[in-house]
Amino acid sequence: MKLVSDLYKKAASFKKNENGSILPTTAIILSTLFIAAGASLDYSRYANAKTVLNSALDAAVLDAGVRLGNGQIVDAEFEEDFQEFFEANLTGRGLVAREYNVLNFSANEDTGAVTATAEAKINTTLMAVAGITEMTAVTTSGGVFQSTDNEVSIMLDVTGSMQGSKIRALRSAASEAIDILLPDGPQTRNMRIGLVPYASSVNAHRYARRATMGNNTPQIASAGAFSNPNLNVRTNGCVTGRGGRDAATDTTYRTAPVGSDRRSVQNRNAFFRCPTSRMLPLTNQASTLKNEINGLEANGFTSGHLGLAWSYYMLSPQWNSLWRDEANEAAPYSEDTNKIAILMTDGVFNTAYDGVGAANNAPFNNDVSSDRSQSVAGQLCENMKTSGITVYTIAFELNDDDARDLLDNCATNDEGNDIFFYQADNEEELREAFRAIARNISSLRLTQ
Repeated sequence: MKLVSDLYKKAASFKKNENGSILPTTAIILSTLFIAAGASLDYSRYANAKTVLNSALDAAVLDAGVRLGNGQIVDAEFEEDFQEFFEANLTGRGLVAREYNVLNFSANEDTGAVTATAEAKINTTLMAVAGITEMTAVTTSGGVFQSTDNEVSIMLDVTGSMQGSKIRALRSAASEAIDILLPDGPQTRNMRIGLVPYASSVNAHRYARRATMGNNTPQIASAGAFSNPNLNVRTNGCVTGRGGRDAATDTTYRTAPVGSDRRSVQNRNAFFRCPTSRMLPLTNQASTLKNEINGLEANGFTSGHLGLAWSYYMLSPQWNSLWRDEANEAAPYSEDTNKIAILMTDGVFNTAYDGVGAANNAPFNNDVSSDRSQSVAGQLCENMKTSGITVYTIAFELNDDDARDLLDNCATNDEGNDIFFYQADNEEELREAFRAIARNISSLRLTQ
């Protein structure tokens, strides 16, 4: 490493004692160790500055790309806005640099390309003894903005295993993704996002009664969908699944209503009952989305196929009559609109209702319910992709090989630099997964 070599030469340049005394030799060794320790400290400060600089420049480039797509003219004011956004993203992040500068910036209205280079100069501490008084971190970011309508459903695991630090990490990571997808300022292009928190079931709140068609029929979706029709009860919020041939399709609820199993709706045990975190249909209101994310609470078992199903329904034009508001309706399946599902979980899908026995705990965490949930989840993934939905998946601290394989197979196939399956083993990797996905969806592909 050149830095170590330079430090050694500096240390070795101390005057040698021709009489062979051990003192000069000891002085050289101690000086080298002292400078090496200083190098470690200073390199840590350099790495921190580089990370902060990278993040701030990426954010500024993304913002410039959005403004470019919104029709803002590239002029002196455009560049000033870039500079201000860059500096604002450095504030409060602990940057230790003596100074920082944008070395170059360009935005092309015709091609949609945005590029920028920035540097940060860091004063050294102990390395200054060796004559190295400053280090410079340089980073480059760039991308190409494509103005396309986007509809995004985000499936969020709020099961019991997400309690504590994991649910806090999810709140932070998902909120940061919203900031990238829906930045402050005018939004002339269409970006709408919906949320599907799930645990043992999905809390569809005011949409539940309509989606179940009032539960006025003894069977749901098809004959034999539930092992005991009496388990299907009226609900004001909590919904489970639907069985039969439409268990994994986006067929309208008017043809195949969803169910609401009393073992989830009426059970007082926290691990069985409906999650408090509610589903939110497509919207472009960042504050509404972030308020729901910040209120996420974790409890319950893992009915992952239900989260997948509602992510599908949210993006399907066949479900538009459910939402009561045109602002929440999905566009038709076509090349004019990118439809994207982000599926995040930290556990094995282990809870199902249709076709599962009537015993009080039968839907939860046994071989029959687990096999059913995972099987329907796999079918849903394939049908979503066949419908033209791009699927991203995130495995968060997930140690089960079969569960990881399910998410890997569910995701759209990786192509070139585009990654669709992410494995996050800690909070920072979860945040980076959400950031990377949000950048891709924003249609500003960071290339450098």
